[in-house]
Amino acid sequence: MAIFSIIISIFSLIIALTSLFYTWIRSKAKINIVDYQFNEKYDEKRVSFTIYNDSPSAIKIENITFLKNDIMISERKVDTQLRDKIMLQNNLSEILKQKSSTVADFLKDDDKLTPFNPTVLSPYKEMKIKTLVTDQPTKIKVITDKRIRVLYKSKSFVVFNSKN
Repeated sequence: MAIFSIIISIFSLIIALTSLFYTWIRSKAKINIVDYQFNEKYDEKRVSFTIYNDSPSAIKIENITFLKNDIMISERKVDTQLRDKIMLQNNLSEILKQKSSTVADFLKDDDKLTPFNPTVLSPYKEMKIKTLVTDQPTKIKVITDKRIRVLYKSKSFVVFNSKN
């Protein structure tokens, strides 16, 4: 009878450890970068990409840095009103054809910038980033509030230099 109890307790221990390991693996924070593009348009170097939260818990994206050969590249801070005026000047003939009265009517979705702001990313949701940089990055480093790797709250993604 004692052997039977020991076998059942060992079996229960194995099931409990398996369940614990499975839960730990499933609830781990995971993010990915998809749809990366680098464009040079109107004398601007533009990076656009999507961060996807591939985990069952919300993750706060605290910072994004762009790297080229492990050296940080800065985001270009842009006066959006001045940028809109330049965009209008560059495309004045097209604007006159369309008789657009505002920049918002004229600017295509591709031309609108969505720079990074610290954001909580819900489970299985994505966040699109379109920003200007000083040079073409080779890596994008994302810093979060949770561990994405075993010991670190940051993860670097190597990006392919695709130009559109």
